[in-house]
Amino acid sequence: MESVAHDHAQDRVRRRRPTPTVSSVEGRVIGRELHHGSLSSTCRAGFHHVSIPIPLPSAHANSKLLVMNGAGIPEGAAYAPSKEVPMESLSSFPTLEVTDPAGQPYQTLELKEDRLTIGRLAVYNDLALELDPQQLISRKGHCALERDALGWWVVDNGTVNGTFLQHDGTIQMVLGRARLTHQDRILLLGQLSESSAPRYWTLCFKDLGETKDGQPGPRLAVLEYDWVQARLFRVEGRSRQEIRDLRPQEHKLIRYMDQRNRANGQVPVMCAFEELLAAVWGEEPLHTEGDVTHLIYELRQKLEPNPKEPQFLQVVRGLGYRLVTRPLTK
Repeated sequence: MESVAHDHAQDRVRRRRPTPTVSSVEGRVIGRELHHGSLSSTCRAGFHHVSIPIPLPSAHANSKLLVMNGAGIPEGAAYAPSKEVPMESLSSFPTLEVTDPAGQPYQTLELKEDRLTIGRLAVYNDLALELDPQQLISRKGHCALERDALGWWVVDNGTVNGTFLQHDGTIQMVLGRARLTHQDRILLLGQLSESSAPRYWTLCFKDLGETKDGQPGPRLAVLEYDWVQARLFRVEGRSRQEIRDLRPQEHKLIRYMDQRNRANGQVPVMCAFEELLAAVWGEEPLHTEGDVTHLIYELRQKLEPNPKEPQFLQVVRGLGYRLVTRPLTK
């Protein structure tokens, strides 16, 4: 009687037991333990694991350890292979996969904003490449990734050691900025050695959705600075308006920032606060970042169509400002 009662009890437990699921990658079960009739599982970074219902064999009804056969499948279980789905294919955002100079994975991040700054120190950059004992990467804004109506771009900030782009097996230095496409690799010098070739940080840009070229938007206003006449113009379509009543400090700021742009292939360069302090006030003491911020505020009132939404004097969070200009047209 005790045997019959025991069998009935076992039947009731089996009927109540839910069907377990097994997370699998390339047909290999990665669950380890059995808890209350289900498998606990782990996920491999970067992949989405599809759960497959697998009936639990009665031989393991009371087991805690799950016995695997040579293929990594529970003995006696029905096997149904699953598909491995890369995580980036499930995301609507492009991703950036970062590898350090030693070839080890460093970080993977989604590009959810229109701009990502890259440099050595975390306090100044969205992506910090801090494993840089030789200080080959600029501490503030070495380069940046930016998105506009045409897609994603890598922008060099006029750095000493440069920014390189590997596209279809060819490596070129980024002069100003360069367009990014799926699987392009951004290379930043990370290590120099007397006995071996230089090593680079590798930032692999992945955009499975292939950001499409946008439709041309309305013609925006642009700034032009005449260096000979020291005159600033705002050009919008056929309209050309001179920005008058600029103070000497404002002229100094614009001349310096426009010169940095020209040296960078007419691509706007982020100018740090300390640069702007030196450009405007030289060795005069007691000037601070607050003076730069106030000067920018006054300039915006004169040259921006909408000072609350500046399109010419743009802030780079925590780093400084950049001025959007174009070469003077006759």
